[in-house]
Amino acid sequence: MQKYLTSKEVCEMFRITKRTLLRWHKKTQFGIPFPLPRLPSNGGGQSLYLTQDIIDWELACNERASQRSQGLVI
Repeated sequence: MQKYLTSKEVCEMFRITKRTLLRWHKKTQFGIPFPLPRLPSNGGGQSLYLTQDIIDWELACNERASQRSQGLVI
């Protein structure tokens, strides 16, 4: 069974605001956009993000950070 996080839970997890989360959808400091919600809100409800999408994004960002620290990526 797939697990989901609400936008509020995602914000709490990364200690960011909802506005920052929206900006992350376009671009993050690592140049990797944050995954879009799998179940977007319909007028006021919470968007739901697939937990695995967030884990994969974190791994990609960590890899990019590692490459930058080694001078492999500008």
